Amino acid sequence: MPSTSRAGSLKDPDISELFFKEDPEKLFTDLREIGHGSFGAVYFARDVRTTEVVAIKKMSYSGKQSNEASFTDCSPE
Repeated sequence: MPSTSRAGSLKDPDISELFFKEDPEKLFTDLREIGHGSFGAVYFARDVRTTEVVAIKKMSYSGKQSNEASFTDCSPE
């Protein structure tokens, strides 16, 4: 019997493996929103395991969050 999940949906194993299943607040410190757009928000963070500075994009599962289509400019501190 073929899989019932649609290609590209969150139930598709190839897609779902791209998403963190762990709580990001346990994996990262200094979470700060640095930008947002129509499909989600981008956060500055530091990986607690490596201390590496990273950018994390938190995407909306339902697609667009609002009619807003801009991205906030950010600069290094």
